[in-house]
Amino acid sequence: MLMRTRLPRSDVELVVLRTACNCASGYEWAQHVSLARKSGLHAEAIAAVPGWPADEGDSTLTGRQRMLLAATDDLYERRVVTTDNWEPLAHELDECELVELCMLVGHYEMLAMTLSSLGVEPDASSVDWLDQQDRETFDRLQSRATSRASDS
Repeated sequence: MLMRTRLPRSDVELVVLRTACNCASGYEWAQHVSLARKSGLHAEAIAAVPGWPADEGDSTLTGRQRMLLAATDDLYERRVVTTDNWEPLAHELDECELVELCMLVGHYEMLAMTLSSLGVEPDASSVDWLDQQDRETFDRLQSRATSRASDS
């Protein structure tokens, strides 16, 4: 799911970052911010991911990016992409890309659950490389994960 997709690399990284936020996975956030930048995703778009959808009217994200984020959230919250979000996506993505999108979210949710349950920490170099805003997001995600783990 990471390297061989029909979805453009920047779409993949956007979806992975949103999944990291939904699942409170600091590990995935730290690992994928640099990959997102390398894929061509702008720093402003990366910064908008944690606040989505509160910033829905913000022109930082393209229409395609907003559709991908809405579908990612649907899959996380409802385990299905709602008709309201699927129909516009079906005009934007081909059938293989639609399947990949669903599989991508599911794969990274599974990975987040596994990493969190096992207490796997990201490489220090991945965290050190983050700029201040991305580091603050990482810290918030780590805090949420710790809180979730102690709620049981």
